[in-house]
Amino acid sequence: MADLPEERLDVSTALTNVGVDYSGTFLVKMGRRNKKRWCCLFKFLTVRAVHIDELPKLDTDSCPNAINQFIARKGKPSTIISDNGTNFVGVEQEFVEYVAAWNNLIEEHLIQRGIR
Repeated sequence: MADLPEERLDVSTALTNVGVDYSGTFLVKMGRRNKKRWCCLFKFLTVRAVHIDELPKLDTDSCPNAINQFIARKGKPSTIISDNGTNFVGVEQEFVEYVAAWNNLIEEHLIQRGIR
């Protein structure tokens, strides 16, 4: 068995290190219809606690929404660990593109002000 990650051993940051994974599909009855739903499972790494969010779709857009809901309820985690599912890889690419665009916007603003 491989060594545990350091995030699993640090008890002082018990609620700030989480792992995230999806599970499902679940059929949920809404009125007369059955709809497919998925669960986004946030597992706190050093304590035995979980946070579960319901997701309407299993796509790249639903992952940031689930993370935002988690942060709104439980606070900002310092570390999020996940497997390399396609939705997580897509979210990572979107975040990288968003940060690059934001950095370009800030740089252009600083150039216009003559600061840079």
